[in-house]
Amino acid sequence: FRKESWDPVLIVSQIVGLQALYYVILGLSFMLLDWLSGHQPSLTQYFSGSDVNLSSLYGATTSFAFVLTSLVLAICLVYIVERAKKVLDFVATLHLIHFLLCLSIECFPTSWVWWVSMLVSLLIMTLLGEYLCQKRELREIKRSDILTADIQNV
Repeated sequence: FRKESWDPVLIVSQIVGLQALYYVILGLSFMLLDWLSGHQPSLTQYFSGSDVNLSSLYGATTSFAFVLTSLVLAICLVYIVERAKKVLDFVATLHLIHFLLCLSIECFPTSWVWWVSMLVSLLIMTLLGEYLCQKRELREIKRSDILTADIQNV
């Protein structure tokens, strides 16, 4: 792990990278689920609160895409954020930026299903991301690697 220090360039690049990856994975989820359900993917699925509903198959697949994306992105957090204690900050920032984009591109999301989908997405991404990061942080360090490095440095 890298040294803990205030590095705004690193933090901003992690946020931008995570946000970009979020929309790429979300788009792939939309494409896959829309293809399986026989619907055409649409850009409104990203930012329209009215597209996320349970009254139609299209709305349900849109809602499920957000949850599926959170599962995949939780794994990516291990490599982008790396630290369990930072996961909540990055996931909350990601969802806040998404909400602000929804607000500016479409309108205020009034669908309760949209809010529940975002909350479930936030919870899954945070809890699974923290678990996976903690698991990686707590891995045993192999002593043979340390001894080999010490011998080579002598």
